Amino acid sequence: IRGKIHSSCEILHPENVIIQAGSVLKPFTVIDASRGPVWIEEQVQIESFSTITGPALIGRGTLISRGKIENSWVGKHNRIEGIVNDSILGNHNQIGFLAHIQKSWLGSWNRFGEQSHVFSQNALLKPVSILTSRTKKVDTLLNELGTLTGDYNYITPQSLIPAGFQIGTASLYTSMEADSFFPDFSMTASARLSKLRSWEEIESVLQKQQHQSVR
Repeated sequence: IRGKIHSSCEILHPENVIIQAGSVLKPFTVIDASRGPVWIEEQVQIESFSTITGPALIGRGTLISRGKIENSWVGKHNRIEGIVNDSILGNHNQIGFLAHIQKSWLGSWNRFGEQSHVFSQNALLKPVSILTSRTKKVDTLLNELGTLTGDYNYITPQSLIPAGFQIGTASLYTSMEADSFFPDFSMTASARLSKLRSWEEIESVLQKQQHQSVR
């Protein structure tokens, strides 16, 4: 175990924990390796009141601020302020405050707004099906499955993503207004965005939403 670790941090089963040089654990963080190993790479910063439960890997340069990560693989340079469990994250993702990602696979450069939520079970508690096109459905035989998300997507704050939902690349997802298949370069047809006349106006709205989520 290397890095700068505050004396108030709790590390359970340190023999199963690797913390590489340059990483910082702020006061009152918890690393729990009782159910599996935890590997924290270089230059990771874990802010106070964050929890990591193994098995878990936290990639280089990631920031965890009041977040909770359990049984997940987190790539490099992510920023996590919410909850991530049983998931795989690529690089450069932002998970907003109180957002919840579960049973999911995320690519890179995605932004999930604060309080957005991924469901992992359907309403009937039956195996989750996914759509690979508008008409083709595949039964996963899994009782729990979150979202399969590509790269460069923006999920607006307080959005709800149903179980088995696929989001392609470079898309804007708002609330639960979309169909269960959401291909590349898509945008939900919210009443406000549907009235916009130019991409400049759309960019203005996105910037305002991003500013609100930061605040």
